[in-house]
Amino acid sequence: MLNVFAYLLLCCGLAAPTTEERNVDAVQIFYCDFGMKWDVNFDSWPDLWKRQQGPQWPHYVKVAMEDDETAIAGRCLTVKLNGGGVVVNSPAVAISEKFKYVAQVRLRGQLVQNSRAQVRIDFCDEQRNVVESSTSPWYQNTSDWEQIEIGPIDITHPDVRLAVITLVVEEGEHVDLKGTFSISDIWLARMPRMTVTTNSSFNVYDNAKKVVVTCNLSGIREQDPDIRFQLFDASSKKLDDNTLQMQGTLITETNSSASDMINADRSVSLPAGYAGSSDWQPPIKDYGFYRVVVSMHTAQGTPLDEQEISIAVVPHIKTAERGEFGWSLAGDAIPLNFEQLNMLLPRTGVSWVKLPVWYGATEIERGEELVMFTEQLAAKNIDVVGVLDHPPGDLDFGKEVPVDASIADLLSNVDSSVWLPSLDEVLTRLSLRVRWWQLGTDDDTSYAHFPNGEKEVQKLREMLFRFGQDVSFGLGWPWLEAAPTQSRATWDFEQMSADPPLTGDELANYLSLPTREGVVRWTLVQPLKRDDYSLETRTQDLVQQMLSAKINGASAIFAAKPFDDEAGLMTNVGTPSDLLLPWRTTASLLSGTEYLGSIPLPGGSESRLFQAPDGTVVMVLWNQQPRQETV
Repeated sequence: MLNVFAYLLLCCGLAAPTTEERNVDAVQIFYCDFGMKWDVNFDSWPDLWKRQQGPQWPHYVKVAMEDDETAIAGRCLTVKLNGGGVVVNSPAVAISEKFKYVAQVRLRGQLVQNSRAQVRIDFCDEQRNVVESSTSPWYQNTSDWEQIEIGPIDITHPDVRLAVITLVVEEGEHVDLKGTFSISDIWLARMPRMTVTTNSSFNVYDNAKKVVVTCNLSGIREQDPDIRFQLFDASSKKLDDNTLQMQGTLITETNSSASDMINADRSVSLPAGYAGSSDWQPPIKDYGFYRVVVSMHTAQGTPLDEQEISIAVVPHIKTAERGEFGWSLAGDAIPLNFEQLNMLLPRTGVSWVKLPVWYGATEIERGEELVMFTEQLAAKNIDVVGVLDHPPGDLDFGKEVPVDASIADLLSNVDSSVWLPSLDEVLTRLSLRVRWWQLGTDDDTSYAHFPNGEKEVQKLREMLFRFGQDVSFGLGWPWLEAAPTQSRATWDFEQMSADPPLTGDELANYLSLPTREGVVRWTLVQPLKRDDYSLETRTQDLVQQMLSAKINGASAIFAAKPFDDEAGLMTNVGTPSDLLLPWRTTASLLSGTEYLGSIPLPGGSESRLFQAPDGTVVMVLWNQQPRQETV
């Protein structure tokens, strides 16, 4: 009887899907249509599936397989809402980090008012602990069966050995006593995994001959696929096109003993998978921004995957020892570690960098890393601004604080005995090396509206730096709200911000307004979004913002959220965007200079002149039309 049961599970787990055509290079590793083969004992519950138990998942919410002529096999798994939630897990399927994975599930919601449903792929270790997850959007009512696709997913955690398809049904603010969620046609497949890297962790080079692009492939079904490398410049003009043939080696797979499925049975053979890599040195001949597009093709020329990476090759430009330009990493996701930032930042024309520095009691190594990092940057004439924004998650206090809580809510509306002990070590370790401190992220202007803000900030200053550290203290302030000039501030700088961001002309107008005695103004440079504007428009806007801030006396000029796919100088993964070079060139040449004015030019071009400490004069000029100017 056990052999028959295993055979039936094997058939349904590896049966070819009878729905729409799947991805051309996907290999099915799990399939469930909730047909009769999935209910050998006729109890209306799918064999080897599991239902989680707990107060939030009451047993009285009925979950069972039922006939449905619209489902693929005429049956589906249905949750009948009755005032509670449900979590249902598929059998665990053995997987490998050598592949990426994609899942498709059909879901239907009917007569639902408050509840919602989601499908997840949970990636687990050998003990079935979930270490990674990929989720679908949340659904309520659907017009019919909704085809959900999750992936393709690259596994990142080294301990992943199993994959589980999970259906989650959550009750809403009000319970549903009727309504249903149903799933059917569950398909999980593996696909080839392709990663494109370079020999740099952030793809910014000072020598074009050092650039090497590597394409790593694993899980491919052909042993020797063609790998195509294409090189494009910033204007998307193709500069080179080269195709290499990869020499693949056979992948040896180890199936997890914790798998519920019988896909380790030697009578079932999955297609062989191959792995290999190819290196290419792009023929870059000049400084600039470049894109490399790498694609994989079958012997018949069918494209299977494509990835793109960005590269910047930058000339050496000496930056002044004291400059105004910097990057603000406050409130931004930072994809690079301190070692990588230490190599990158000196190449980007910055003299300042803002860092969130509030770390927890269990992050002792974080404190050591921050101390070393600030010392390394100081040796390269880069000042660090310590930002106190959000308490670390290992504090009970930090766990209770909403992500969007303002700094005034944190420090002035909560007793200091709760948060001050966690800051003592941070300030003790860093205040001898970090001379500039900011309350809150750049757009947090909560103290600008705080009752008796001057007195409150003075109290905080005395409390935080009670050991007499010589520091400069600042906070966020909105551009659209005039700072009172009649009273002396108890802070040293104001980080100005506006939503939406100001243009270059608007920055010039606002910087011309009077400020408080003893207070300097810092401003943000916020590029336009890549999807909404051309590269030419975005470059012109960026440089105009930088010029306006420099000419009109901003003491520090920070690029807001530099690691951002939409509007950053770098991408979310820490590679250069097409605005890095305009930023770097402008910041490097104008840092520490004195604005002289402008001169008329024969062709009518606009010009701005700046003098460096060594007497060198830099001219910035532009025109709406191509012109040749003779000076």
